[in-house]
Amino acid sequence: MSQKKVILDIYFPHVFPYLQSSLLVAIGMGWKTIVMSELIVGHVGIGQQLSQARIFFNTSTVFAWTVILAIVGLGMERLAQRLVKGKNEHVNN
Repeated sequence: MSQKKVILDIYFPHVFPYLQSSLLVAIGMGWKTIVMSELIVGHVGIGQQLSQARIFFNTSTVFAWTVILAIVGLGMERLAQRLVKGKNEHVNN
């Protein structure tokens, strides 16, 4: 058996679930990190606007940005799950 066939047919199918869950965690943590860095030191962006709304007690804006962040975060996670699921079906076949 060639090394390529061993990697693709034996190793990769066993490692793929771990890669899948790691990708989903990385996407979620990356999104949170970006927003938090904008919140702390940003001059532009969603985090900065959220920070300004919080400072000036603009509760409706804080809730609006929170909902937007949650929707975008869930959308990114769903997209990643679909991409990984499609790849997973390809690996299993």
